[in-house]
Amino acid sequence: MFKHVVMQKFTDKGDAATAARLLNALKGKVPTLRDMEVGVNELTTPRSYDLVLIASFDDEAGYHAYDEHPAHTQVRAFIKPRREKTASVDYTI
Repeated sequence: MFKHVVMQKFTDKGDAATAARLLNALKGKVPTLRDMEVGVNELTTPRSYDLVLIASFDDEAGYHAYDEHPAHTQVRAFIKPRREKTASVDYTI
């Protein structure tokens, strides 16, 4: 199983809830997406990010198909101009 973990910090923290809604809507739209958990941060510390995404795929090829899927591309188009910074980790278990 291939895992994709992303944390986003937004310039306007209110955008995290919208991004979470858009990401959750990808469930069932992207065939290679096996599971997805999206969370909006509830605590504020200097090291906090506003949103986390944990997505699961059968393999790395499934992740790449998700990454290029038109539905995901639309969500990324919403997030990219609104984010302050992002961090990600991709790994196989």
